[in-house]
Amino acid sequence: MVGDIKHIVVIQSLFDGDKKTGEELYNDTIKMQIEYVQAQDIKMSHSFHNVEDKEALIEVLKYYGVNSSYMQGGVVIHLEIHGLDNLQGLILKNNSTITWEVLSDLFRVINVNTCNKLYVTMATCYGRYLYKGIDPKKKSPYSGYISASQEVTANSGDIDHPIPI
Repeated sequence: MVGDIKHIVVIQSLFDGDKKTGEELYNDTIKMQIEYVQAQDIKMSHSFHNVEDKEALIEVLKYYGVNSSYMQGGVVIHLEIHGLDNLQGLILKNNSTITWEVLSDLFRVINVNTCNKLYVTMATCYGRYLYKGIDPKKKSPYSGYISASQEVTANSGDIDHPIPI
């Protein structure tokens, strides 16, 4: 199968008052499913990163860029980060921003090293605009991605209104 996933990476950068949806997804679903349900012979690697700013996000993605040549099988990178209203990229916990072009360049290293087996998922407002970071003269930064084309929200039992992400 082309989409055979062996590694899952969750990266979260949400504001202090936000529901920590990336951490919840990782701890309650991904980690539990892999560690306690998945058969030993097909165990996936998994990791969670809570990043504060653009520099930390870049460092995490560079780490996977360096190590991706040793990662056999497909890689999913899931982002739980706010999207910019101007459709130009993401805004991180400390209000620093990162453009789709910079993200695409960082993803490209991982995708090339994994032989076009990087899949990006984003619980991100306007994440669909990641395509704006593509340079048609360069290799593809991912095999595929999925995200919203508009504002998305996370509903919490602790509050009465949705939180845009």
